[in-house]
Amino acid sequence: MEVANESLGIGQLPPNRFLDWLDQVLPPNISPDAGEGASGLRARLADSLDELDGVLLAAIEEIARADEVDMTGAEAEAKLIELWQRTFTAVAAAQEEWMERAFIRRGRAIVETVYPEGTNDDVSISKGSLRWLVVVSRGLLLKSGI
Repeated sequence: MEVANESLGIGQLPPNRFLDWLDQVLPPNISPDAGEGASGLRARLADSLDELDGVLLAAIEEIARADEVDMTGAEAEAKLIELWQRTFTAVAAAQEEWMERAFIRRGRAIVETVYPEGTNDDVSISKGSLRWLVVVSRGLLLKSGI
């Protein structure tokens, strides 16, 4: 998504301006191809925002139904903070711990099992490749439920 951020200018926005933008933008305002499965950067960003909106709307509706209240902005913010701290933060911490263990274990396996005699190749990994690997790994972990 870093390339998308740079191409769309989002990465250059100060954090407060980005949040102001996020408070008001609708997916169709980002791209007329929102919801169409298009592969352009703007369409993918619009689809991502639409998916986030779906998750947030479902959470807010479920909380309002459970508490039997009409949700205000301030109540929604407080409840979403609680939800974030109980779920997403815990999952991210567990994934980070798992990724650390996997990284170290794979490193040991490289030496002991995968390439026990070493390699004559000049093996290196770029920062971009490493970021890609982390993003793909996290996505696979989320899909597999690990």
